[in-house]
Amino acid sequence: MNGLAKVLFVIVGLVGMVGSAVFAGMAYQLGVFSDVVTEYQEKMWFSNVAIFVGILMFVIFFMFFFIGLLTKTRERSIVLPTKYGDIEITSKTIESTVMYVVVEENMLRNPVVSAKLFNRKKAVKVFVMGDAIQTSRLQTNGAELQSKIEEKLKDMLEIELVEADIKIHKTNKREAKSSHARVI
Repeated sequence: MNGLAKVLFVIVGLVGMVGSAVFAGMAYQLGVFSDVVTEYQEKMWFSNVAIFVGILMFVIFFMFFFIGLLTKTRERSIVLPTKYGDIEITSKTIESTVMYVVVEENMLRNPVVSAKLFNRKKAVKVFVMGDAIQTSRLQTNGAELQSKIEEKLKDMLEIELVEADIKIHKTNKREAKSSHARVI
């Protein structure tokens, strides 16, 4: 969750909690909101419903408030110290480097690459997903691709905590068969 979403969750939670408290307060004779409210305040069912709905709304907005406070913002860059100063590398740079390796290996069709960065641990985790191009050595090629990705990132970032996770969705056997011409 980014910073703006966190702030919005906190604001919506606070405003909602105040609004639900005012709504529940309408069940009691705190003040005259309007003649219609005063008329309904005298009926017992209105008081019970207003208190129940007010408490329910308060709990929902309370959850919004704490979700906004407790979620972490997604790190979009990693800061690496060098002897000349700190270097900040974005996740897009890491993702494009991994995409270059994936395209170079020509093992996945429609690859999708995403990177998760951990600034405190100085670590990177990369997720690669896609459909397999028909091959007989899928497991071996997948392990080689994973190894090449990890080597490239370790060499580029000069850190040891690099992990690549490759998920192959499907292989299309029909495509391999349909590429040959039919004889009738």
